[in-house]
Amino acid sequence: MKQRNLIRRLTAALVSGAMALSLCAPALAAADEPAATLQPGTYPEGSIAVVYKDKENPIVVKENTDDILGDGTLAYKDGVLSSTKTIEGLYIDVNPEKTVDLDITVADGPAVKTVLNTANVHNMTLSGYVPDGPAVNIVYPGCTGSLTVENTAAQGDAAQEVVFINQSSSEMVLRLSDYLEGVLAPGEMYRYSKTDGHITTLTRSITIKAEPTYTLTVKNGCAISDRTGQVSTRFYRGELVEVHVERPADALELDHWVLPEGLKLEGNDPPECLFHMPDEDITVGANWKKAENTEMELHVTYNDYTEVFTPQHLKNNSNADVTFANDTFTIRFDFTMDHKDVKIQGLADPKTGTVPSVVLNGIVMGSVYADGVKNVTLQGDYDGNLVHDDVVVSASGDVTITNESGSCVRYDLTVYNAQNVTVTANTPESEDSDSDDYAVNGDAKITCTGDAVLTNTGGGVVGDSLLVHDAQDVTLDGRYDSYLVYNDADIACRGNVEITNPIGGGVWEGLTVYAAQDVTVRADSEERCAVEGAANITCTGDVTLTNTSGQALNYLLTIAGARNVTITGKTDGDKLIGDNNDDEHIIQCSGTVTLRNEGTGGLFTNQLTYTPDDSVEVYDIAVDSDVKREGATDAVVLTCGKNVTVITSDVTDPDAPDAPEWNNDLTGASELVITPTLKPVDPGEAADGDGSAVVAVVAGTALAGAAVWGGYEVTTRVMLKNLLPEGTAIPATRGELAQLLWNAAGRPEAGAVVTVYPDITDADQQAAARWCTEQGLLTARSDGTFAPDGRVPKWRVIEVWNHAFAK
Repeated sequence: MKQRNLIRRLTAALVSGAMALSLCAPALAAADEPAATLQPGTYPEGSIAVVYKDKENPIVVKENTDDILGDGTLAYKDGVLSSTKTIEGLYIDVNPEKTVDLDITVADGPAVKTVLNTANVHNMTLSGYVPDGPAVNIVYPGCTGSLTVENTAAQGDAAQEVVFINQSSSEMVLRLSDYLEGVLAPGEMYRYSKTDGHITTLTRSITIKAEPTYTLTVKNGCAISDRTGQVSTRFYRGELVEVHVERPADALELDHWVLPEGLKLEGNDPPECLFHMPDEDITVGANWKKAENTEMELHVTYNDYTEVFTPQHLKNNSNADVTFANDTFTIRFDFTMDHKDVKIQGLADPKTGTVPSVVLNGIVMGSVYADGVKNVTLQGDYDGNLVHDDVVVSASGDVTITNESGSCVRYDLTVYNAQNVTVTANTPESEDSDSDDYAVNGDAKITCTGDAVLTNTGGGVVGDSLLVHDAQDVTLDGRYDSYLVYNDADIACRGNVEITNPIGGGVWEGLTVYAAQDVTVRADSEERCAVEGAANITCTGDVTLTNTSGQALNYLLTIAGARNVTITGKTDGDKLIGDNNDDEHIIQCSGTVTLRNEGTGGLFTNQLTYTPDDSVEVYDIAVDSDVKREGATDAVVLTCGKNVTVITSDVTDPDAPDAPEWNNDLTGASELVITPTLKPVDPGEAADGDGSAVVAVVAGTALAGAAVWGGYEVTTRVMLKNLLPEGTAIPATRGELAQLLWNAAGRPEAGAVVTVYPDITDADQQAAARWCTEQGLLTARSDGTFAPDGRVPKWRVIEVWNHAFAK
């Protein structure tokens, strides 16, 4: 599902309606016997749920009750809250220790007329009958089970707006009617909003529930999920699958497709094909005819003609265009210049298994396709495009593309399965140049296990979208008075992300980073932003967004799992962060937060929610060097242009009355500094350094919990209780987590790993650590130690367990 529909990092909307209802809702109808004032997420002993008609009048449900609200609208019996009448404006907060379903079924009229807000409900059904209108107006459901919203009228729409948060410990499948729209991981949010126009069958119902996945076995290739961009072996019914066919090193010609009967392909040309997953286990792929070569070969096809080069042939027959040395075939300028599309296929030496490398030394007037090779180098010195069409490379080694005097790829660049990927361009600033403005002028899609480095000393880096997966460090470096990436950048890596443009902006359409360590974007432009669209960043290190001469971010900001966050810029009219008065920005981290605008434009639009990491004991808030709050512990909502008073708890005495009020409106402020004090830990303890996208997922749940329903601690503990084997203690250190994973996997032996961690003396823990690092579940430290006593936050335990024991 596209990012604009599935708000994977809790950006737009978040739980604004939930906050509005639970924290500052106007009084509706007073309860007959209101309980003592309760904070959301507080459950009196023996309570099943707390129902809020407004914050000051909570109603505690402790047993079967025919009439909870006193007006016959809502009843509870045997684990089900139910109603056959239209609900108007409620917040239902279920005790997370209970399993409670909600069923609102109205035969003639809407199920929800205004707003319904829930937390910790298990299965939830909202059904109404409204011809030519929505059965549900607005609902903010937090569910641990399924959600069903339907309109039984023939021409009715399901809802006006649904903002769903998956509070379960498993994935939830989202469908509009029967059509697969996406999948929500634990803690993720989905926002549905009815668009203008005719009601269609597609929007008649919305269901979000756990569904089984089906196994996809790929012969000579791999399957990539359209929703994640990652290689996978299990898919949901109806999920779009992209199969990338990998030619074996000892084969050249495709014999036949391996397909189940009745499977409809969207495309059937190697190296990939598309189809929608059926509701059964299947096998797809390609069978290849085994080659009969006796030595290493390179097949080069151009103009529908193929030449075959071997080391022995080139040794016996001198060839000015093609040479061979050190297992590498080099193709000279004259050969590539004379022909349009070039297809290169390597065959391994059958005696040694050595795979050939290839160098294209000169420009290519068409496209380049290469597979069955190790290292691939495209190089030249040309005022124009080095390759005038697409480049598709499947390589087991490094991919290097260099043009010393111009652009590298005119259209799209796709790299599969490589180690390091390096793209270096030098587009001249002269208007008379034949070069385009970007190193890669179309999309760049890169999958590699090493570093991805894209640079342009005279222009931008990627002229359309950038997708990098499975990389170590990712570096984008250019000099361009527009944007380095002229669309969106989606990056998943284990190391650092660094984007630098000293004379322009960074990323135009938005930046999404998963699982990184440090994330840095440096720009210098009065007209451009460091990031023009939304910035959704999940990392375990520092986040730095800087625009020396302008705005840092022009849309929504979401940061989760980070250490320190520093965002600086210089704007006189715009805010440092955001553009829209409805923007809601989110920061969750363990270190210092610094927002600084060196101009007069203010800090951010609308509101920013800060949630301390689980490792933070207390934090202080300073605005323009004036300390406004000390010793705070809860999430806090800061605003610009809103007169909203927020109260955070006093850590010195949690049972004391509410702490003094502080008006949190930062209108006119130029600097915000949030300084945390961490909980005491042993020396050297730290969160595991390889992180993952689930940081934002659970951080989002933490934010929503702190603001609305119970907090990070409650939410993650409930998730882990459902996730881990019964009776298992939640691991608090890296050593405990490694031991848990190893035991759960059956205590397997590590493969060829020879690492012995000097800081582990216990034999079982040594074996567990070695196995976990071999499997990629945990990472060693740069000094060769494992740090078994290092602290592991609960979100990390959830992420690693789901990775290790995925369905």
